[in-house]
Amino acid sequence: MKNKVLNFYVEELRAPVIVFKDMKVLYITYRTLGYLLILSILLLPISLFFWAYTPIPTYIVIALLVSLLILFCIFHRIINEKAYDFVRKNLNVKNIKRGNWRLGFDEYQVGKMIAFLEKNKLYCRWKIEKMIEQYQKEIRKNLLSPLITPSILITLLTPNLNQLYSYIYGANVELSWKVTTFIIIFGITLILIMLLNLFSWMKKEIIDDFFNPKNSRIENLISLLEEVLLTIQTEKNDRDLKLEI
Repeated sequence: MKNKVLNFYVEELRAPVIVFKDMKVLYITYRTLGYLLILSILLLPISLFFWAYTPIPTYIVIALLVSLLILFCIFHRIINEKAYDFVRKNLNVKNIKRGNWRLGFDEYQVGKMIAFLEKNKLYCRWKIEKMIEQYQKEIRKNLLSPLITPSILITLLTPNLNQLYSYIYGANVELSWKVTTFIIIFGITLILIMLLNLFSWMKKEIIDDFFNPKNSRIENLISLLEEVLLTIQTEKNDRDLKLEI
């Protein structure tokens, strides 16, 4: 039964299926810009390996990163405006502020999920809690395989990266140039950290697709079912209050 609920969520309740179905070109462009932005961030440290010889690759990557960042922000604003209009007009969710369309969409999802659970005789606390527990076990099981590969990759890459940095700093150049290189690398590292923090909201929609999209969808479904549990508790509290009166 948990697979039936998951299939219903994936095929009928996700934002790409409902909100973005009529703006596929815009949505695909938006996501592609996100992928390219992540790629440019990854290319930036690699370009620094050539800094001791020529800074041109680093300048090119920085220019590309800034351009993609501007385009991504523009498309993010456009797609949010269109999604806001869609949620208000097509899903009949009125009490939402511009830019917060996801709050209205979450409300719509909860209503649809409750109707589905009631239809399939699953709308009770213990059944929903049992499904959440099973989904959490599935997430842990799916995490086992991806966790191995990055650890091996880091083990293999670390000595080589250390040698490359040693080669850059050990190149036959003036000390002032080495100090400048260090400051630039350190500054770019800080910029990368700030960018990752600033765009942490990208994780839900973009970054998870690279690693484990199934887990991402299950986690979103768990969040939705937890909202349903809150609704059940609210209904129970209302009934208890009426009995007391």
